[in-house]
Amino acid sequence: MNVTARTLAVAAASVLLLGCAHTGKPEQQAQAPLYSCYRHIYNNSSCNWKFQVEPTYKQHGNVFFGSANTSSCTQKNGPCTVAPGTTIDLHYTYTDGAADGQMNITDSTGKTNTWNYGNSVVNQCVSFNHKGNTGSVALNDPSGGDMNAWGPCNW
Repeated sequence: MNVTARTLAVAAASVLLLGCAHTGKPEQQAQAPLYSCYRHIYNNSSCNWKFQVEPTYKQHGNVFFGSANTSSCTQKNGPCTVAPGTTIDLHYTYTDGAADGQMNITDSTGKTNTWNYGNSVVNQCVSFNHKGNTGSVALNDPSGGDMNAWGPCNW
């Protein structure tokens, strides 16, 4: 293969690969390039709720709240105060394929409950570990790793 043919082949392969990689979604921010999964916090209640990854827990990966212009959130691991009627994006990241930690959720009276989250299969999205009713914030609702504040403004 001569140089011109090789150059054309490389260019064609590059165009093909770029076309396959296009998803129609905006590019993610550079602060957290290795997202493992995307989830949400839905606040369907009538009050603010605060979410934060427990800083003393030895976690794998991080949780990124909202985007750089979400003024009520510290993007990496929180805290993030979610106003009534608001949905905030969550991006859970991996460390060596694992994502786990503890999430603190604080109600409008200042009472905090904590739940562990993690993935039981490498490179799979997280879910919260709980049994039964979780009160005013439903965990893993509608999907694993989601949180849905729906009820009264306290635990």
